[in-house]
Amino acid sequence: MIAKPLVRSTPEAEGIPSGAAEAFAKALDTLARHGHRVHGYLLLRHGKVVSEGHWAPHPADAPHQLFSLSKSFVSSAIGIAQGEGLLSIDDRLVDFFPDRLSPKVSERMRRVTLRHLLTMASGHAGCALQRYKAGDPGRDWVGGFLEDELPHEPGVKFAYNSGATFMLSAVIQKVSGLRVSEYLRPRLFDPLGFGEIAWERNPDGIDIGGWGLWLSVEEIAAFAQLWLQGGVWDGRQLIPRDYVAMASRKQIENATIPWGGPPDWNQGYGFQFWMCRYNCFRGDGYAGQIALMMPEHDIAVAITAGSGDIQAELDAAYVSLMNAVKHRALPVDAAALASLRTCEAQLRLALPPPAGPNVAFSAESYRMAENRLGLLRVALAPAASGAAVALTLEFGDRTAVFEAGFDADIRTRTAFAYPEPLDLVARAAWSSANELVVNILPIGTPSWFTLDFAFAGNRLTYRQRTPIWFRHETLLDVSATGTRMATE
Repeated sequence: MIAKPLVRSTPEAEGIPSGAAEAFAKALDTLARHGHRVHGYLLLRHGKVVSEGHWAPHPADAPHQLFSLSKSFVSSAIGIAQGEGLLSIDDRLVDFFPDRLSPKVSERMRRVTLRHLLTMASGHAGCALQRYKAGDPGRDWVGGFLEDELPHEPGVKFAYNSGATFMLSAVIQKVSGLRVSEYLRPRLFDPLGFGEIAWERNPDGIDIGGWGLWLSVEEIAAFAQLWLQGGVWDGRQLIPRDYVAMASRKQIENATIPWGGPPDWNQGYGFQFWMCRYNCFRGDGYAGQIALMMPEHDIAVAITAGSGDIQAELDAAYVSLMNAVKHRALPVDAAALASLRTCEAQLRLALPPPAGPNVAFSAESYRMAENRLGLLRVALAPAASGAAVALTLEFGDRTAVFEAGFDADIRTRTAFAYPEPLDLVARAAWSSANELVVNILPIGTPSWFTLDFAFAGNRLTYRQRTPIWFRHETLLDVSATGTRMATE
């Protein structure tokens, strides 16, 4: 949650017709209604928020998973550290870790520089962190990276690689004695007015860098505006201007990336920023997290989402805004502004499952057979209110305890999708006399889950579905069976 909110204005005062801002909001809402769920956005012109929307039940101030948008913050730290004389982007990576150099470190790896890491041109063929998970014990991420065989000469070939960003985070920690989140606190987070932040760490206590940062959409917007302003905030040069200029322009060609992809994935790559059409640039993350900078129009856009179509989010901004903006204030248009504000206020994600019959049920527990979710026990009971079902889902590494309302969303903080407790909103309905459906939306994540409970005698079939679940892509649709436990 941002501690110092951004300045608000009206679209017309900043040279944007309210109708264009509403067209942008409606384009995002169309995506949300067709499965590419947008959670929130802020639209800034001349550094002021002229339109914002938050799709309930996602609150405006909720921290959100940024995924690879985290990379752009690591880039910021590298630029600041270079300005402080702690490093140079042309320093060799191995020189920061002389104690980690085994005989397996190749000559190519010894030529890798921080510039190569920033441009995703370390010589790898793909992501060096695919083999790790944040909680894997006994894995040496730094040493493993340094011992990697490099099929390409450093600096020659673009290959998207979260491992490169992790190593940049490790370098910041090495030269400053601070995790990158700690290093950025007085240098960037505090000046921008950020509240408390969280950044996931690896087993050695290093901020992962390539993903793992959680921020609100307004904090993303402030970051986007900082980069749009050349690293200046309230008259202070937070990030050296020469570094911002390099980071935000093409440093390496990426038109031959293996997945081909939409047009805004082959415009070149800077220092942990993607180049876009129309002389724009962006940081982005899995499932639609975006900080978009449009320098020629003095526009910054921040979006959080659970979307499979980042290109459509970008296109919504291009199509709705670029030809509409003016370089002067526009006359007040009270009717158009009122229409925009009404549109913003009515944004909502559909959560209730299709309702069926009213079913009387009693408390039951089921011992689950071995399954890929690691689900050990399921317990259901009527909630004390009588208007909800109380659920307990016991996994091997966590237990989720929450209620799902039959007539209203119920918000609970519990550990459902991840070991760490998160706020979630849940809604339930009986689709038949023997099948209960529960929809769950974990706040601040791109995921939403449908849980099906099918009862037959003393047997339960549990099915869990979601279209998006970061680093759990093999568990998007999993079923498990259980047997009713005897009551004591």
